[in-house]
Amino acid sequence: MDPLPPTLDRLAAAVRRLREDAGDAVDQRHLLRSVVREAVAGLHGVDRASVVLRQGRRTWTAAATDERAAALDDVQLAAGQGPVPAVLDGAGPVVALHLTSDERWPALAARGLPLVGVVAVPLAVEAEHGPAVGCLTLYAGAPRALDAGAVVRAELLADHAALALAAVAHRVRARNLEEALASNRDIGAAAGVLMALERITRDEALARMRRASQDGNRKMRDVAVQVLDTGVLEAPVPADRTGAGPRRPRGGASPDGHRAGR
Repeated sequence: MDPLPPTLDRLAAAVRRLREDAGDAVDQRHLLRSVVREAVAGLHGVDRASVVLRQGRRTWTAAATDERAAALDDVQLAAGQGPVPAVLDGAGPVVALHLTSDERWPALAARGLPLVGVVAVPLAVEAEHGPAVGCLTLYAGAPRALDAGAVVRAELLADHAALALAAVAHRVRARNLEEALASNRDIGAAAGVLMALERITRDEALARMRRASQDGNRKMRDVAVQVLDTGVLEAPVPADRTGAGPRRPRGGASPDGHRAGR
């Protein structure tokens, strides 16, 4: 088999590393950082990269190789012009050989940006709270460093990144579902313990556990685990507001067992 051209060989290596990172990623934020890192490592002529997401009314840079890439995103989003807003609005891949001198975006010319080349391509992302519109943006410090071939390579990387992100999202949803099921089992079992020990209804047991959760600022599952471990629903100890320690009963015994003096 003939060896791949250098540009494609770099891209293939970046895709392999991205797949490996997807297997280890805790969530999509970790993987997005890998995406922008591999964009620079795997695509010829790219100096920095970013991923911008839009979900509902919120638009933000979800990952960037450095502050300059994030700043270039911010300038475009603030002006409402440039490759990033264009891709987010559905324009498809966008190439700018000179970002600030491109006649399509006159508002950027007055921003004092460096002459950078830009390639921005759509990135499909299924975020934690539903689908999001994504944009993978590649910045080149040298004008004309990015060409039509860079667009094809960027789209290939974006396609592989979308698959990896979807796999991570599926894994996170499965993990969250398992945790929710385990939590529900613990809460139901703890309610059964309280019902048997205190002869109360299920609704009363759940209400008492919710109250203990709220008063003690604890998760409901933590309260349930305490009941399962101890058989007791402990009420939280009120904090002493005066800082003077426990109040001695009037006319009663002091903590050392002696009667309080008059």
